[in-house]
Amino acid sequence: MLSSAIFSLRLIGNKRVPRYMSYFYVYSLIGGIMHTLDYFRDYFKILDKIAWGIISNSLLLFHFTFLSFFIYSVLSNKNVFKLMTILFYIFLAIILFCFLTNDLSTPISTAFAFTNFGLVIFCCFYYVQLFNAVPTIHLLKDAAFWVVNGIFFVCVAQYQYLL
Repeated sequence: MLSSAIFSLRLIGNKRVPRYMSYFYVYSLIGGIMHTLDYFRDYFKILDKIAWGIISNSLLLFHFTFLSFFIYSVLSNKNVFKLMTILFYIFLAIILFCFLTNDLSTPISTAFAFTNFGLVIFCCFYYVQLFNAVPTIHLLKDAAFWVVNGIFFVCVAQYQYLL
């Protein structure tokens, strides 16, 4: 995760990077910082359990929000915006409800599951739109395709882990 954060810094100001990827370094950078902080927390006890739990759980909101907006930004047909917006706020409300009804000092598996399930649904919007459209892009060279595939794979794999 730390190496991903370091390599993602190359995206800052790079004119060859597609517009939708221009701010993706923020996601990797925050992930790298959090993993580094987690390492120091384990070995040097710099944060107590409650503070770390609140930070970790609040990152679920960042994870869900950032990746949802990323997926929306790579959709070529914005007609699904209304449906995605409604679903986004429904999932956000469910995640916040999970936070408010559980102890924030421990990981909340239901919030984690709803976060990943929401992202899987948004990835499916991307796939449906991709397969309904006449292929005008070369998928092997399209960064958005690989990022959405990564989001889909990780969210499904983590969701299965929670079951």
